[in-house]
Amino acid sequence: MSEETSKTAFRQEVEEQGEALRRMISFYEKEGRQLLRQWEKMYCHTNGALVFSGMGTSYYAPLVIKPLLASKGIKTLIFEAGELLHYELKAISKDDLVMLVSQSGESVETCQVAEKLKNLCRLVAVVNDEESKLAGYADLVLPLKAGEETSITNKTYTNTLGILNMMGVIAVSRDLRKETDALSAASFHMDSFLQNRYEEIRLAEEHLKDAATLHFLSRGPSLVGAFQGALTFMEGARMTTVAMPCGSFRHGPFELVGEDHHAIVYVPSSKTKNLVKRMVLEMAQKGSTILAFSADSKKIESPRVLNIAFKDVDDRHLPIAAATAQELLLDRIASRRGLTCGVFRYGAKITRKE
Repeated sequence: MSEETSKTAFRQEVEEQGEALRRMISFYEKEGRQLLRQWEKMYCHTNGALVFSGMGTSYYAPLVIKPLLASKGIKTLIFEAGELLHYELKAISKDDLVMLVSQSGESVETCQVAEKLKNLCRLVAVVNDEESKLAGYADLVLPLKAGEETSITNKTYTNTLGILNMMGVIAVSRDLRKETDALSAASFHMDSFLQNRYEEIRLAEEHLKDAATLHFLSRGPSLVGAFQGALTFMEGARMTTVAMPCGSFRHGPFELVGEDHHAIVYVPSSKTKNLVKRMVLEMAQKGSTILAFSADSKKIESPRVLNIAFKDVDDRHLPIAAATAQELLLDRIASRRGLTCGVFRYGAKITRKE
């Protein structure tokens, strides 16, 4: 069976990913611009914290802008919606601005949080379905415009990162043109792995073929790529994975490094770049096998490190630029393990049960 005729539904959706991001950018540059103005007005009248909450990918996604907001002294809190619902709601005040992220807009815990908070503070829903239950609770709805998605999160993941980046930039600088240009450039990096860089995915699969478990590591905004990778590789390839900051990995789990250890590392281009590169090289010297997604064109020189580079991409956009590469690798590894990526055994695309 040819690769073309054996494409999974997941793979077909991944191929639409770059265009889906460009469609969302176009929407917010035109008819959706007033929605961003409403977001800006809401932010400017906020006396409390910016609070983000969601489940799974939607929980991890705000990590992409937390360092940007922190760099300007903006207090940002991120809650897993299930924990917020049952244990932490009293931490939210009427002065806070709460962003509830759910691609479907139907995630059970996030909708229950919205119901509990709707009369306490202002709510912003980041959703793909504008007619969803979550959207109905919100004071402002920011649509993802990702189109239909039935498989493991892909288009909605990168579009979520895209709108969150725009929201973050509006909060700190309001220079949206520069941001949309950077997002557009990241979308074409995604396309490149479908057009002329697919051989790098084949090599990455071969490089990690003996992996029974995987660590996903990074620092800063790129951490969202690590957490998304760990989540989706558990879901799609049924692999045991762990995601954590590189610093946390050094504090104990580094004892796992050696011949049977495998990792995917997002190498930042910012101030921790050299720390991460030195750790990756040390891991390789001790026997680990590593795939490095890097915005730095200078390779980590080791036969145990396979470098996939993203030229002229900063830390906030590296997880977007690398998303298609990571997802194509997931699809191939799942197939190698005798699985069809995106076919659920016990769950479903939308989780409606706690």
